Amino acid sequence: MRINGINTINIYSTDLNKPKTVQNKSIDNTIQQSSNNITGNYNVAFCGLFNRKKEEPPIDVRNLWATVPMKPQKSYLINPNSKFEMGNCGYILDLGSRELFPLISRLKNGQEIIIGREQFGITTKEKTIPIEEAKQMLDFQKAGSNLPVMDTTISRKHLKILKDKKGQLLAQDLNSMNGTKICQNICRPDIHKGRFKLQPGIRYILPYKSILSIADEPVILGELKNKFNKLNIGDSLIVGTGSKSDIKYTKNTISNSHLKLTKHNDGLLVEDLHSTNGTNFLGVIKKYQADYSNIIEETPLLGNIATKVPNDCQLYIGGDLTIDFRNPNILKELDKKGKITIGRYAGNDIVVPEFYNKVSRNHLIIEKDDNDIIVTDLSSTNGTNIVPKNKIRPFYGDLSDLELKQGNIGDCYLLSTIYAMSRNSNAREYLKEMVRVDSDGKYFVKFYNVPEITVLPDEMDWQENSKGERKYSVLGDLGIKAIERAYGKMLKSDLWLAGSCLTLHGPLDDGGAVDTALYKLTGIKSKRYNPKHKYMDKILTQIANTGISNHIITCTTPNKGKFGKYMDPYHIFPNNHAYSVKYIDPYSKFIGIINPHNTRIVHNISWDDFKEYFDNFYDAMA
Repeated sequence: MRINGINTINIYSTDLNKPKTVQNKSIDNTIQQSSNNITGNYNVAFCGLFNRKKEEPPIDVRNLWATVPMKPQKSYLINPNSKFEMGNCGYILDLGSRELFPLISRLKNGQEIIIGREQFGITTKEKTIPIEEAKQMLDFQKAGSNLPVMDTTISRKHLKILKDKKGQLLAQDLNSMNGTKICQNICRPDIHKGRFKLQPGIRYILPYKSILSIADEPVILGELKNKFNKLNIGDSLIVGTGSKSDIKYTKNTISNSHLKLTKHNDGLLVEDLHSTNGTNFLGVIKKYQADYSNIIEETPLLGNIATKVPNDCQLYIGGDLTIDFRNPNILKELDKKGKITIGRYAGNDIVVPEFYNKVSRNHLIIEKDDNDIIVTDLSSTNGTNIVPKNKIRPFYGDLSDLELKQGNIGDCYLLSTIYAMSRNSNAREYLKEMVRVDSDGKYFVKFYNVPEITVLPDEMDWQENSKGERKYSVLGDLGIKAIERAYGKMLKSDLWLAGSCLTLHGPLDDGGAVDTALYKLTGIKSKRYNPKHKYMDKILTQIANTGISNHIITCTTPNKGKFGKYMDPYHIFPNNHAYSVKYIDPYSKFIGIINPHNTRIVHNISWDDFKEYFDNFYDAMA
């Protein structure tokens, strides 16, 4: 018997001239199934059938300064900052980049990342893989490409980065259509350390705002950007004095082919072509006078000084308004315009509502310079603070007198409850513990007896009601926006037990009850009173004497107004609306009513007017 190929066994009999051939996918099964049918004398030889092929060790390319084409399914030992040219269009994947290095450094032994083209549809935006597209970063074993790459020549499952049981970092090409090269001769220098000389044969990833010197002749790459806009990624321009140069100089100290500039998905690849007088990196053109991009503590901006800030920070504007750069809606607007002005003046790109009256009329300028975010505080009255991601918190201040303003979502019942909670020292702790935020900008909200609900940065600004209409979120701390969004998500998905009845609650915009909202937020039950009750004065006096800060008090107006849509002749209190109670004065018999439309305004009315305008009074203690 001899083995012919993989799935064929040839059996030669001493009595037969022709071999009897049996084909089967399993050699072992073939022998077992055919043994009863074979008769006669045979010569049998096992040609290494039981010799397993030893697993080949990975190829170590960690110390090579060369471009190495990867063989499919072959393992390569790599560095955490290795670079790969994927496909055939010059797309460079840099593991050491700011976006990818956190993923690589968090890999555990036995875990892997699959890198490939986006699974659904094809995008045309060319950039280094951003970390926000790796939301499943801890689920490395999930099928498909966890990290979408933006180019059509890159296979759907193109490259695997893994850490083996020994803790070694490996790379494998997954039989990609257009192949992969390990580019150890590509260098991403620290451009902030000052001048340096480009070594011939090494390609440097440099931003367009770089300034070079070729034989003492300055070259500003930014002035060549229009030329590169017409090129595809991977296309090159030659700088020199030769006839074949794309960018020509006449100075005799410059070589015929002095410099090669290649369009790259994250700037330019710059290579000195072994020129006679060399190439130097001089620095970058800066649009900023101060660099706060590496701060680790909350830091105030200096007035009228353009400042580079972290790309994942928050700006706390005027001690009143928060802008989070991890919100993709803000970055899209910035990418589209390049420059945004912020303030309460109507001529600004982002007009801040008058509710945020601590924000100046012309407060802030935000600009985009390549991948840098530049911020200038226009010597505003109350200033601007930069909050790095390690210091971001959902709430600012002690929440003792929460400032918020209802958007056009019909959830006055929820916001009145939240404000009433902020007036109670124990309930404030519920609010603080209800929301947490991680370094990726995700908010996690925990309600009573409900699993934690995740809210993404781009979900904070608005949500749709049951009719598909866009409704805008509450104005206030991002923590309150997160609670509002999470509450809406809970109402859309949860069946919950209210008393003894199983109740399906509709979307956030459909209205609700304040006592229900308080119970769902905290598990605290409220007592409901009719303001027209004959003992209402006694109840109000008793609450005031025990300290209103120990209570969580809300109230509502009837469904039908007495003066059109209002309960009062002054059109202050709309019908079918929920409110909070800020104070109760048993001596002058006045009560302070807070409308969630603007919690900075207190409406002082007599107890008699309160009984006339309102139909429900809710009291709870935390």
